[in-house]
Amino acid sequence: MRLWVNGELRQNALPSQMTRDIPTQISELSRGLTLEAGDIIATGTPNGVIGEQPNPVWLKDGDEVVCEIEQARQAGQPGATGRPGLAR
Repeated sequence: MRLWVNGELRQNALPSQMTRDIPTQISELSRGLTLEAGDIIATGTPNGVIGEQPNPVWLKDGDEVVCEIEQARQAGQPGATGRPGLAR
């Protein structure tokens, strides 16, 4: 999982490094709401958390935020186009 802000790489980590694993997060969320195929859960990444930075730079209006999750749909459902890796 990678996250860029205005072209600057801010976070880069593996899901296995997260405090709570993905199945636990899905279980906790589904207690309070109904998850449907194609829903996206924004979890953040385990490293690069802004509060842990010595000189934090917070998001501002107009900042461009880009997320990348390699093989995010490898074990999931295909997107609306029927091709893996394309979200609806």
